Amino acid sequence: MKRILASSLAVLLAGAALASCGDASSSSKADTASSAAAADSSVAETSSAAEESKADESSAPESKAEESKAEESQAEESQADSSAAEESKPDEATTDIKYDPNATETVIELEEPDTGAWANCFGADYIDYHTIPKDTDLTMTVEIKLSDTFLGMMDADILVGDEQIGFAPTSMTAADSWVHLGENLGWVTSDEYPVGVELATMENGSDGTYKLKAKMKDGEVRTDKKGNVLWEEDVYMVDDDSKMAPLYSKPDGFIKWNDQWKEWGDAHQTVTFTISKDATDFMFKSIEEGLADGEVDENGVNSNDYGGLLFQCSGNFEVVKVTINHGNILLNSQYQEWAAANPGAVWGE
Repeated sequence: MKRILASSLAVLLAGAALASCGDASSSSKADTASSAAAADSSVAETSSAAEESKADESSAPESKAEESKAEESQAEESQADSSAAEESKPDEATTDIKYDPNATETVIELEEPDTGAWANCFGADYIDYHTIPKDTDLTMTVEIKLSDTFLGMMDADILVGDEQIGFAPTSMTAADSWVHLGENLGWVTSDEYPVGVELATMENGSDGTYKLKAKMKDGEVRTDKKGNVLWEEDVYMVDDDSKMAPLYSKPDGFIKWNDQWKEWGDAHQTVTFTISKDATDFMFKSIEEGLADGEVDENGVNSNDYGGLLFQCSGNFEVVKVTINHGNILLNSQYQEWAAANPGAVWGE
């Protein structure tokens, strides 16, 4: 807010006027008095002019000094006002996050991952849709380790016995909430492990090395209303179906390790998979639906303008790092920081 300062300076000048009168009892006295009066008047005028001149001379320096002082005061107030305005002005948002047109890879390192049961490892964060490329398959390598708390429980031999280690690549939008992408055929694939929804399309639920087990009731295979076989959630080895596959994707989209984690200690493990463009296309369509139903506030912000990818985890382990084969992909917190420093800009343009 601008402030306008005004100052005024009043200089008072005083003049002295002298007058005299004569006795009119006789004409000669009158003439004499008249002459004397004229003389007195002349003297008085001379004296008055001199005093006025003297008054002007004596007051002029004082007036200039006061005027100069007033100007200095006004300048100081103006400068102080300007400084106060600068101090009260909010700092403009800045960020070191920049779009790099030459980037071919994104590495996300998690300092404090959420290790809670069935929680998103990114906590309140997620991979922001504004920075995810459309019509592009995304190959991700996820590095994990058992949490220190879980290792302590193992050392103390206080595990319940039904613990599992695994996570599900998941889309998150206002319209559809959380969706396990791996439960849809062809949306999450890998060369490192068997995929449950793929096995479910094969004869007897098997590719010759890995197999699904059909759910049974009274010696009969259970099916849904459409006649499709209902499968148990884990993937087993064909040569010994009492053993689960070392690493696999369950039909519900969870990527899971078998009990090998009991031997990991604090060693890091990795798994690589690809989220197809069909999966991200679903995510973008869901976001568009959410935006269409969202409420726009006075700042033009749509209440449903959010969404992206996350990993829902079984708990007891940390996601240490995520590497993606495409550059310039950000977490939501990073994108928001960049957007605040670049209002109105579009990531990548």
